Amino acid sequence: MKALRLCGCNHVSKSAVPRTVTDAPIEATPQELEWIRRQMLTIEELLARLFGRAVFSREPESLKTRAEAADLIERHFDGIVDQWEQSGLTIFGGTHYREREFASERHENLSNALIRMIAHLRDPDDLTTYVYLRRHCEQGLIARAKPSEFNTLHIALKQVILPHVRTTMHGARMELVRDVVVAAIDERRLMVSQFYIESRERQLRASEEKYRNSIEQSPDPIYEIEPRTWRILAANSAALRGHNHVELRCRFGRG
Repeated sequence: MKALRLCGCNHVSKSAVPRTVTDAPIEATPQELEWIRRQMLTIEELLARLFGRAVFSREPESLKTRAEAADLIERHFDGIVDQWEQSGLTIFGGTHYREREFASERHENLSNALIRMIAHLRDPDDLTTYVYLRRHCEQGLIARAKPSEFNTLHIALKQVILPHVRTTMHGARMELVRDVVVAAIDERRLMVSQFYIESRERQLRASEEKYRNSIEQSPDPIYEIEPRTWRILAANSAALRGHNHVELRCRFGRG
């Protein structure tokens, strides 16, 4: 129990039944999975160069260490979730994160996120955690938060898990598991940064398309004109009605 007191846990998670998520399943298309896999492999390779292939790669030694990290988090699961939630309350004390009506949802979301993170630690090809994070970036919880808030919350997760590593392991194995935890959380942060960029680019394209459609469908003639030459670059349907592009240019005295 001494180690547990040092790491902050009130109890060890003893359930022999595998933990399952409680939120609705999300089905990703093959194209979405391939996009996520490409992004992840790029980030994984960068982290392998930074931490070393023995720490973060698909090599047997790394997979063994990843499994050790997953086992440790699983053993301390309840304590880690409680501490992570409390860290969030401390960090975001003045935001909706602290509101009482979100308490049950907040705890459930953190538990589900940690369950999926453990699954990805055990099997790097399990992309479920990133399918959910990507969807949340588009329309869910993360979309309502700033990238800095997500990053801060995961820095907090790192600070929660590392004392469990240091107080329950020693020597070289402790250092390897510690580095795996750090790399795994950094991978999540980098993946979410990619998801944010993708989501914002998609929103920008949708906005541009909406703007183009509003111009095209306008009942009034609208022209796109090059300022220095007065050359007509484009015109909407109302402007083209009864004319072709050459005729329009000639009307402006430009050919």
